Amino acid sequence: MPIKADSVDFVTDRGLFHLIEDADRPKYSSELYRVLKNGGHALIRGASKESGHDRFNPVSEEAIDRYLGSSKFKRGLVLPFPLFSVEGVMDGRIVMVQKLVISNSDF
Repeated sequence: MPIKADSVDFVTDRGLFHLIEDADRPKYSSELYRVLKNGGHALIRGASKESGHDRFNPVSEEAIDRYLGSSKFKRGLVLPFPLFSVEGVMDGRIVMVQKLVISNSDF
């Protein structure tokens, strides 16, 4: 992304994470980590496994932990969240993650 590193306080993901294939999710995680300031937050929402739609790569605890793991981000609760679309209401999930503060002593 054409955004300066460590320059963003808050990111809102309104359904991008659930469209990204597993092979591309590490790049998503790296870019999110790169642009967020230490202690910055990201709100991620998207379809869940229970949404019943095969075209989505669901937002789940497992996916968030796998791609936004504990070494880079602190995860909040992954909560149920209704997603409204032209097809009606789908089952979704919403979660807040926080970029962990890195001190110079960590290098």
